Amino acid sequence: MSFRSRTMIVVAATTIVTVGAAFAGVAVAFQRSLDDGFDVALRAQAKEEAAEAAELGGERLALPESSGFYANDVEPLARFAVLYGAGGEVLAKTAAFPCEPPPRASLDHPAGAPFPLRCGAPRLRAMLWPIPRHPGSMLLIAGPRALLQADATFLRRAMLVAFALAALWALLAARIVSRPIARDQEAIGAVLRRVAAGDLGARVGATSRDRETLRLAADVDETVARLSALVDAQRRFIANAAHELRSPLTTLLGELQLALRRPRDVAGYEAAIGEAIESTRQLARLSEDLLALARVGSTSAGESADISLLEVANAAVASVAPAGDEARVRLRVRGAAVVVHARPIELQRLIRNLVENAVAHSPEGGEVRVDVELEAELAVVSVEDDGEGVAPDEADRIFEPFHRGAKARSRGAGAGLGLSIARDIARAHGGDLVYAPRGAGARFVATLARRPAFSDTEGARGS
Repeated sequence: MSFRSRTMIVVAATTIVTVGAAFAGVAVAFQRSLDDGFDVALRAQAKEEAAEAAELGGERLALPESSGFYANDVEPLARFAVLYGAGGEVLAKTAAFPCEPPPRASLDHPAGAPFPLRCGAPRLRAMLWPIPRHPGSMLLIAGPRALLQADATFLRRAMLVAFALAALWALLAARIVSRPIARDQEAIGAVLRRVAAGDLGARVGATSRDRETLRLAADVDETVARLSALVDAQRRFIANAAHELRSPLTTLLGELQLALRRPRDVAGYEAAIGEAIESTRQLARLSEDLLALARVGSTSAGESADISLLEVANAAVASVAPAGDEARVRLRVRGAAVVVHARPIELQRLIRNLVENAVAHSPEGGEVRVDVELEAELAVVSVEDDGEGVAPDEADRIFEPFHRGAKARSRGAGAGLGLSIARDIARAHGGDLVYAPRGAGARFVATLARRPAFSDTEGARGS
């Protein structure tokens, strides 16, 4: 069932139930009002006629045959009366009484209390009233309810017509109101179907005057835009990864083919094998970086624990120390013993990537400084070198996967994944990685939440 049909059904059903309940309450109240008015008039007439019968000796009725009493605003109601003696015998009755008077003994009702009386065709409402100064004598006075019933019937028919009109109006109003909503919904659905078919350029746009629908359309457009950006980034990533993998593979294949093309001495084969091993190492490093980038934040990256960030920094710097010695670059670590809940393997890789990057860009005799600090509720690790820094036109792109500056490309070092991996690790730990130089050299600052959200999830899973 469509949204428009459901809206029409809900609105119509709500209107029908509400109006129906209201009309039913009005009908019951109107009928009760008619009955109350009838009883008041009947009681007043019974009292008056009993007094007149007492003046006539208690054996005759004084009611004129054609008169009646008023119980509504339309016309008088016909009167029917019977006068019973002390022994229950019928002393007098009106000629128009529609049936044989019922026996007095069968009328077991208190004086002054109205009750229904079955007497021929008309439906009567009757009342007993004692005759003053004549003990045991009783007056039965009754009147037909036909006119009152006609009033109630007219009201019910009028309300039934109003009820039908209200139901029709509710359906029409629901149809009118739901039309733009259904149109907007269909427009959003059409865009989503186009996106599912691969058209990431589809957008909803501002097609409605409804504020909530406009907000939903904007959210859908923003989601599609982000999805498009992610798909583009994924395509670039795959293309760059294929390119980076192809280069060492091509080199490796060429070296092996060249080694087999003509006979060589032992030294020649050793040189070819050495070059092949170097290409293989490049492939291994690239594969390791790609796996690390894919595993950031996942459980495969290791369990989280409370660790000293300063100890992790010392371990990361120690793993880079041989490269630092080879490049004649000093490595220094200092800071506070900040404890964080994190994945040690990932944090060590984050700091190691930053230190390796700093060593690669430091001049001979330079220094790489690693500082660990606590700022508010964030743990901060900064890595600073004495190199030439990052060119302003490249500062916004250095964290993109496979991006390498001109100098890095000329040296042929790395695949351009180190900073991208480090930033993803920082973000997975509730922080971020930014480039924030303070002087001539480069300076990268990583912030980490002391207890990131993933730690709570793991605790709940392990408990």
